[in-house]
Amino acid sequence: MAPHTTKRKMKVTLRILLSLFLGLFVLAASSMISFINALALLGKSYPWLPFTHTAMLTISLILIYLLSKGKISTYGLKMIKIEQLKQSILVGSVGGVIIGSLSLLLPMSGFDFAKEFSLFQVVIFVWVYASISEEFLTRGLVQGFLAPLTRYRFRIFNFHISIPILVAALFFGFMHMGLLTMQVDKFTVFAVVFFGIILGIIAGYYREISGSIIPAIVIHMLFNVWGTILGSLSR
Repeated sequence: MAPHTTKRKMKVTLRILLSLFLGLFVLAASSMISFINALALLGKSYPWLPFTHTAMLTISLILIYLLSKGKISTYGLKMIKIEQLKQSILVGSVGGVIIGSLSLLLPMSGFDFAKEFSLFQVVIFVWVYASISEEFLTRGLVQGFLAPLTRYRFRIFNFHISIPILVAALFFGFMHMGLLTMQVDKFTVFAVVFFGIILGIIAGYYREISGSIIPAIVIHMLFNVWGTILGSLSR
């Protein structure tokens, strides 16, 4: 193997590892801040106070600003035309219905903690706020940091998926392993991780071709919307 090829592979591997470190750092810091707030509240539960996602969003934004040296558009933080969202809305709706329908066919359980939310809280904190926060972390920070590796691609069926899309999608899926700490059964967690990876690939693809995280946020929201609506049918 040529020396320059080995050096290039090492740079690619190092950047992937650094992107995962950044993502894990944000998750760990967010969890710690949430834990500290829980102690301050004397162990009381306030599901409508999104400490974790607020910390996730804030830390992700700070890191994006520092890493981009103020040029946050290079990390997908830029506006796009409404017309560019049409396909994202369609794909997000269809994908959300398909994944939500599949969830009905699987023995998934353990989301009793979500019953503490009112409909208004579900809309604001699950559909909107969680989607935005998680996309700023995954498709913003992680995928944005990996943008120099976009030319490296894998072929999955007839699709060519870049390293940034795949790594961010895998990170997004596996970050849901945290559900195990909420007494969600292992099969359900596995299913959520798998569906999360699928969502991540779709959201990442539209993040890449548009250059903006807005389509990814829209797709994420629609997956959450249809997942909630269809999930309520099984109760």
